[in-house]
Amino acid sequence: MANKIEFKTSGSGPHAILTHGWKNDHSIWEPLIEELQGDFTCLVWDLPAHGGSPSIEPGADPHSEVLNQLDYLVDYCSHASGHPPILIGHSLGGYFSLSYAIRNPLRVAGLGLLATGPGYKREEPREIWNRWVLDNADPSRPGQAELCLQRDSHVVDGLTSIGRDVVVVAGERDVGFAASADLLSAKIAGSHKTEISGAGHMLHKTHAAECAAALRNLVPDDGD
Repeated sequence: MANKIEFKTSGSGPHAILTHGWKNDHSIWEPLIEELQGDFTCLVWDLPAHGGSPSIEPGADPHSEVLNQLDYLVDYCSHASGHPPILIGHSLGGYFSLSYAIRNPLRVAGLGLLATGPGYKREEPREIWNRWVLDNADPSRPGQAELCLQRDSHVVDGLTSIGRDVVVVAGERDVGFAASADLLSAKIAGSHKTEISGAGHMLHKTHAAECAAALRNLVPDDGD
């Protein structure tokens, strides 16, 4: 792996890897970690071209590189605890968490998906999304746009294969992701959906206590 992955852990309990959304960094998780530190050992990190992380090297596939980095973090958590970790992701971080779980089902104990979309099955909406990404990327962070571009439908196509515990958390005011939350809860068998009243897309920051209450459904009964 070309880039060194830096991460921080805090709290106690089963390990959870928290992956932030586009144009954020690990600090966005602070309110939620304050609520969850008695329930999970929370690991936070920065996606490439975000926070303190460098961009992915030219020529490398951004999606594959992020999955490789998640694999490294999953290895760390599994060795530290003796159990597969839970993946908690917001928006783009939830998308990558889904992608990893679909490809590595036995390496993930559960998923917490906050304001997350599974991508697009059809090419036309995918192109509209990609144009929006290119128009809104931070020009001072090379490679940031490439991380968020949608190239295929493997995540939305793979939702029915997910067999782990899944919590879907949506904000009542997050209109752009309402359909995504409904699709996730409909396609993932046994998933648990919570809609938080008054919350928007940054629900883990503005409504941390309510998000934490929903995510506690992922704590194993035996506390492992």
